[in-house]
Amino acid sequence: MSSFLLELRQLPRLVSESARELHNLRSLVGTALLIALSVVINQFTIVISTTFELSLSFLPEAVAGMLFGPVVTGVGCIAADLVKFAFLPNGGFSIAFTFTEFLTGFIFGCVFYHKRITAARAVVAQLLVMIFINLTLTPLILSVMYGSPFWPSLPPRIIRNVFFIWPIYSFLMYVVCKAVSSRRLYPAR
Repeated sequence: MSSFLLELRQLPRLVSESARELHNLRSLVGTALLIALSVVINQFTIVISTTFELSLSFLPEAVAGMLFGPVVTGVGCIAADLVKFAFLPNGGFSIAFTFTEFLTGFIFGCVFYHKRITAARAVVAQLLVMIFINLTLTPLILSVMYGSPFWPSLPPRIIRNVFFIWPIYSFLMYVVCKAVSSRRLYPAR
């Protein structure tokens, strides 16, 4: 618990360091390449139903969070969302969904930036995305946009996220981030 509180206290410094990455050309180019990879991977999204699709486009975004922090990754995820929508529109455009993409990148950056990559961190990152984005903001936005009821949509979302998406995505995120971190592509300053 004390380690969690320590990380929360260090969050403003982490955000500030990540914001400085916006002035680093190497960080911007690296983020752009990872976001481009995310857009390409998104083209291979498997649509199972109108409310359930599988995509691995979150993996480059998690790597960007690890390398460049919450601010750069959040901004990169905004760009990725806009480009993804231009190439593969899925329903109507909503700035609210773009905001959820920013939050997803921000979460990845907060959990992974300047931190040792562990399975627990990957589980926590996916848990935060699952709770705040997949189970709260997304159904709320859909409810506002289309008038679909919020509460009845939660049970299937909870089952899908807890038993399928969370464990698989956490595992994949851990494997990919651990592999990239072991390559030391961007050495610590």
